[in-house]
Amino acid sequence: MGTGHHLFTMYLTDRGWLVADSARVWAAGVEYGIVARGRAPRQHPFATPLGTRRVIEKTGLERAELFGVVVDADPADALLKGMRALWGLREFSAAGVASALAESPAARLLRFAHHDPEFREDGGYSLLVVGG
Repeated sequence: MGTGHHLFTMYLTDRGWLVADSARVWAAGVEYGIVARGRAPRQHPFATPLGTRRVIEKTGLERAELFGVVVDADPADALLKGMRALWGLREFSAAGVASALAESPAARLLRFAHHDPEFREDGGYSLLVVGG
């Protein structure tokens, strides 16, 4: 994870795509005793592939409303709808996303990564969003 922040995890469930906010997943994990209170471990669990998903599954998908939304749509639309719902975005634009990430106008580099079932990153892309 470096100095960046893990923002979202998304995966297919039997009800649709779960789009989960990482900070909310962490808070739910602490609340339900899945992760320790206080300082995060030396290597944050979300820094490893599928680490967030493990915390979600231990917390329970029945508690998904604590940390995310389930969207019945194709993957691209599910991600956009999930981000809009979780961040309260009125419009989905680079400036809107940048504003959701910081109070002051700023540029943010977002890295989207896909991991295969063997925990290898097998695709992804980066996106620069600039607030105005």
